[in-house]
Amino acid sequence: MRTGIIASLLIAGSVTAHTIRDVDFLNFTYTPSCRSDGTAVRVHNGVFYGHTNGGSDAYDFLDLVVDRVVYGHLTHDSEEQAVVVTRCNTGGTGDWCEALVYDMRQGRPALVTTLPGGDRADGGIASVLIKNGLLQVGYYGTSGGMCCPEWIDTATYRLVDRRLVEVGRRVRKALEGERGR
Repeated sequence: MRTGIIASLLIAGSVTAHTIRDVDFLNFTYTPSCRSDGTAVRVHNGVFYGHTNGGSDAYDFLDLVVDRVVYGHLTHDSEEQAVVVTRCNTGGTGDWCEALVYDMRQGRPALVTTLPGGDRADGGIASVLIKNGLLQVGYYGTSGGMCCPEWIDTATYRLVDRRLVEVGRRVRKALEGERGR
């Protein structure tokens, strides 16, 4: 019995991903857009913090965090997609985000497209939802400091030929708080 349990665990650990939900996006390799040199980094428990390419200077620093993963159907097939929202900092004050859309191709996750976000209160991604085959993304907005968003603009996208196409009008919702008063 004990041998059977161990064998089952070993087999389960070697199985490739069958669905997008089987992919461990918190321990995954990304190529963040905030690095123009195409550097790929592997996050562990959703975080990469340190120097890339074995360097030690400020130009080699990267802080990449997986903020959230959302699943749902963005295509007309029966397979779900995953939208992974990441935040990236290269050592300055900017904290850039983006939404990465993945699906499965031949048992492996494949990047479909990237939806850029902004920097914190200036276009940073506040929310992501997949509903009725559409991707709804809330973006922070401000007329002032990057620290303090005043509203969220929600945009709706349809996935068309591996591109996210905005449909309809954006909806703005004011945020309550010190700046929203």
